[in-house]
This record gives sequence, C-alpha cells and structure tokens, in this order.
Amino acid sequence: MLQQLSEAAHRFFFYLGTNDGTLLIRSIEVIFFWVITYMIVSEFLRTKEHELRYLAIGFGIFSIEKTILTISTGLVIFSDVPLKSLPEFVPLMQFGLEMLAIVMLANAFGFSLFKKVEQKFLGSMYLQTGSFLVIIAVVEVFWLNSDVFKSGGSFAAFWGGALFTSIGMIYLTAAMMITIRGGTQNDKYKINLMLAFLAYFIALSLRLANFFFFQGTYGRLYVAEQPLPFISGLLFMRFV
Repeated sequence: MLQQLSEAAHRFFFYLGTNDGTLLIRSIEVIFFWVITYMIVSEFLRTKEHELRYLAIGFGIFSIEKTILTISTGLVIFSDVPLKSLPEFVPLMQFGLEMLAIVMLANAFGFSLFKKVEQKFLGSMYLQTGSFLVIIAVVEVFWLNSDVFKSGGSFAAFWGGALFTSIGMIYLTAAMMITIRGGTQNDKYKINLMLAFLAYFIALSLRLANFFFFQGTYGRLYVAEQPLPFISGLLFMRFV
C-alpha cells in the first residue's frame, strides 16, 4: 500500500513537472489570483484604505502575469507552438511582472508604518517602481543579445532571472521585517502574513538555487517551487 502511494505521488509530481502539469498549476493560479484581486478591490471600494489600493495593484500584476503565462503554456501544448517561437518578452514577463508585484506588496504593507510621512513614502515607492521598470528594459536588451537566448535556452538559465529573483527576495525580507514591526492593525494576522511572505521567499530561494547549481534545469526544484506562491496567496486571503 505504501509503495503504491509512493509511486502515485512520484507520478503526480512528475506530471507537475511536464507542460501539462504546468498548465494545470497556472490555470488554478489564474483563477485564484483574480479572485483575490477582486476581493481586495471590493474591500478598497468599501473602505478607501490606501494600503488596499497598492495591494490591489500588486495582486492585479500577479494576475496579469499568471494569465500571460497560462496563455503561453496553452499555446505550447495545444497549438504545437515551439517555446522558442513565443514573443521575446514572455520570459521577461514571468520574472519582471512577478518581481514588480512583490515590490508593490512590500510597499503596501510598509504604508501603514509611514503614514506620517506619506508623501515621502509615496515618492520613494514611485521611484522604486520606475527604477525597476528601467531595470526590466535593460535586462530585456541584454536578454535579446545573450548567447542563452540565441541558442534557444531558458530565461531561467540567464543571469537576469537570478537578478530579478534576488530583488524579490530582498523585498520579501523587507516585507517580513515590516510585518514584525507592524502596529496593532496587523497583529491579528501577523502570523499569516509572515507565513505568506516566507512561503514566497522559499519559492524564490529554490528558484535561485536552481539557477546557481543547475542553470535553471533541475526539474525537482522547479516542481517544489510551484505550489508555494499558491500557498502564499491562500495565506494572504486570510488577511483580506
């Protein structure tokens, strides 16, 4: 019995590492993140709290990113479109939009701590966002001229992927520190928030390890990473 369960689990996780499994995961994520975005927008329209505005933007970016990736994966599977023939910006969307969303989330939770200097905080946030958009554009130029791209390699094996992942980890660390320092407004949900940020941090850590040790090609690390953003989103729902 245990052997059969072990074999079933092995086949299931192997399936998740295939294109079909990736499409399944991303399809679930698309629905899930759009639902979260809708919930946050509805709450913002009711309360008009600034934090919720930036949370909505962050999760909206997540939702757009998941939608683009789901459509791309579907094209690869159902239209026999080679992965290499997808638009050049698609790989950058996965990393760039994901990290931009993390930047917005970290700033959203930081907003409650800096209400007394709201204008300076907003100016800093806009500067961070603008700087990150410039970084995305620069990385795109390097990506299109890289040997990895020209040889049909994965963006996960390109140094730009590691750069974006590292930036995301820095912002998630900042978000966890902000959560620890947060006031009574977040005390009730502090554990959930910490676990949510930690789950995503672990996902990015696995991705970074995959890059440094396996050039982004190790399937088991890829599969281990996949459910963590979803788990993180579930924990965020308790906050919303």
